[in-house]
Amino acid sequence: MSFRHLLNKWFSLSISGYYSWLSNLIAYETVTDLFDGKYKGYKVSTITRKTNMGKQNNYGGTVQLDYVYTAYKTRFAAFTYTDGTVETRYGENNEFSTDAEMDNLAPYMLRTGFDFKYHNFSISPRLQYCSEQRSVAFEKSDIPKNESLLTVIR
Repeated sequence: MSFRHLLNKWFSLSISGYYSWLSNLIAYETVTDLFDGKYKGYKVSTITRKTNMGKQNNYGGTVQLDYVYTAYKTRFAAFTYTDGTVETRYGENNEFSTDAEMDNLAPYMLRTGFDFKYHNFSISPRLQYCSEQRSVAFEKSDIPKNESLLTVIR
């Protein structure tokens, strides 16, 4: 849903928000009693397979202020928040587990920029700041934070 309000002849304020529900997420499931304990004829103790389970809720919104002082000169500033929860099944009884925060997500973003046009020439620089990304892959690791993201995790 989105709303836009003209504050005066130069300024406008836009507010948008969303909430989405997703179901049947693809997740990995470890089973021990599938295919009589064999995979392609080889005896195995566990088998991990993909299955549809779980739910996810995504929500967020943006507030943007636009300043248009001529048809050829505009500026804007915007703040965006995005987050959600993930619910997956685990264990032998398919119990549900809800994560309080979504992984691999930078929840806050601040953007600003301007547009300038003169005859056939235009320039539109943008500046964007993203908050720190939440990533489970590095939370419980002994890899120092200043290491490259190309580091192989074993």
